Amino acid sequence: MDRSAGARSYHIRGLDNESRSLNLACDLQDLGAETIEIIALSYATRHLQQRCEGGEGAEAGVVVNDYWVDSVSGRLWQSRQWAGPTIGYLRIRQLTL
Repeated sequence: MDRSAGARSYHIRGLDNESRSLNLACDLQDLGAETIEIIALSYATRHLQQRCEGGEGAEAGVVVNDYWVDSVSGRLWQSRQWAGPTIGYLRIRQLTL
């Protein structure tokens, strides 16, 4: 299990259109080999998961981002990333080479 730690700062906008900074402490974990399928094509990937915790008061919480990285080329084929409290999570996929 490969783990590394570090800080991450998110800049988010609230409904008042004011920008706020949210500082989180993050760990990255390698969840192992995983084959994913995108438009009927299969890719051998490593599933990496970033778990971030922190914040204060009403902004305290946990963010979990997932990344599927090509085992050979290092290309990011797919991710699930937090986009803020209003939007939630986004799933992003690489559709072309």
